[in-house]
Amino acid sequence: MSTMAAPTDVTCISDTGSLPDDPYIGLLYHFGMLLGVDDFATEQTYHRAKMRLHNAWLHRAGIVWGLDVDAVEDKREFRVGPGLALDPSGRELHLDVRCCMDIGAWYDQNTDAANATTNEDGTVQFDGRIEIAFCACATRPVPAISGPCDGANVDTAYSRTFETVSIRFIAATAEPVPSPYPRLRLLFGLDDGTPPDIPAQDKADILAARADVLSKTADAQPDALLAYFREFADRDAVAMVPATSADGTTQSVYPGTDDDGVILANVTGVTLSGSTGNWTLTGYTIDRSPRRTHVATLTIEELLCGALLEGSTGGGASSPLDAGGPRVSAIAVDRPGKKVTITLDKPVAAATVSHDAFRVSRLEPGGWQPIKVTSASLSGDGLSIEVDLRVDPGTSLLRFIAFGTGETPLLGTDDVPLAGGQNDPPGSADDGHNYVHMST
Repeated sequence: MSTMAAPTDVTCISDTGSLPDDPYIGLLYHFGMLLGVDDFATEQTYHRAKMRLHNAWLHRAGIVWGLDVDAVEDKREFRVGPGLALDPSGRELHLDVRCCMDIGAWYDQNTDAANATTNEDGTVQFDGRIEIAFCACATRPVPAISGPCDGANVDTAYSRTFETVSIRFIAATAEPVPSPYPRLRLLFGLDDGTPPDIPAQDKADILAARADVLSKTADAQPDALLAYFREFADRDAVAMVPATSADGTTQSVYPGTDDDGVILANVTGVTLSGSTGNWTLTGYTIDRSPRRTHVATLTIEELLCGALLEGSTGGGASSPLDAGGPRVSAIAVDRPGKKVTITLDKPVAAATVSHDAFRVSRLEPGGWQPIKVTSASLSGDGLSIEVDLRVDPGTSLLRFIAFGTGETPLLGTDDVPLAGGQNDPPGSADDGHNYVHMST
C-alpha cells in the first residue's frame, strides 16, 4: 500500500537508522565540550524516547483522530483518511493526506499469502485487515562537507527526518488481544471478548473482592472499591513487562515493538472479479470495531462527573455497583387469556417463583382494585415467568408488579434479587428493585 505524500527528494530509512532512541541516556554538557553528530543525535533521541515512553505505557496504542477507512469500487481502491494515532511503542503516526491502495495490484503481488477462495463464478475472495505503521524518510538533501565514504558515490547528505506512516494490508483479520490491566477490568466487570490473562488465584481474589464491595451499603462501597482498586492495580503493574522482538533476542523498553502497527479496520469478503492485472472490486465489508480510540482527558473528566451526579446518593457518594440480579427485558399482557408473561435476561431461582412474588391491580372508578394471582410458572430455562390471573382485567388501566424487594422477592440462581427493568438503578446483593408495568 502507498504511503502519504512526503516532501520531494526523499529516501526511506529505518527508524533505528533515523534516531536510535534511548530514554535513559542523555547528554551531559560541560564548558568547552566539542559537539559532534553523535552528541546532537543523543540529545534529540533522549527527549524523543522520553515522549515515547510516556505515550506507550500511559496512553497505549490507539487512534487520536481521523484515519477513516473506505473504498472506491470503480478504482478497486481502499482508502485511509488523514489522522493521528499512537503506536504500541509510543510513536506518533500522522497522515495528512488521503492515501489509497490498489487491492487488485496487492492481490497480484501477494496471491499465495492472500489465502483466497476461488468461487464458481471465477471471482476470488479473501479477508484481511488494514493497519498503519511508523515510517521515516530522510529529506532535504544538502552538500556533504566531508568526502564520500568508501564505496559511496554521492556527495550530498540528507538534513531532515520526515516522519510519516506506511499503510499495510495484512491477509488476516485482527483477533482480540489481551487488554492492559486485566485484573482491574475484571474487578469492574468489563469484558471485551478477551478472557483475562491472569492466574486462577488472582481471579478468585478479584471475584471475592467484587462480592465484598457489593455486599456493603451504598455509602461504604466507594471506599471499599478504592482499596481493592489500589491492590489490583499494583498486581497488574507488577505483572507488566516490556515487549521482546519476534525472535526473542531483543527486549524493548516499550510495551510494543517497533514493528507493531495500529489496526484501522478488518476488511472481510474482499471479492475480485477479472484476471491478473485486470481486477474489479465487487464486494467487501469494512469493520472498524477492532480499532481502539483515545478520548481526551477533558472529556473523560466530564463523563466521570456526569456518572457521579446521575447515580449520586447524596453527600458526594458515587453510584453503587450493580450486583448483577436478573432484570425484566420484556412483558406481554394477555387480557382475554388472563395472564401476564415476563421475560428475564438471567435465569430465576424456581423456589422464589410463586403468587406471592407478584401483585396485580386495576384502576376502577372507585380506585385501585386488586386482582388475585392464582399461580406463577417458570419456564424450563428459567428465563420467563407466566403469571395467571383470576379475572380478565378488561380495558381498565392495569398495574403489574414483580417483587425484587420485600419479604418474597424473585431471586436469580445466584440468590441475587431481581434488579427491576433494564433501565432501573443498580441493585445490591441484598435488595433489588421491583419491576413495575402499567398498561391499558
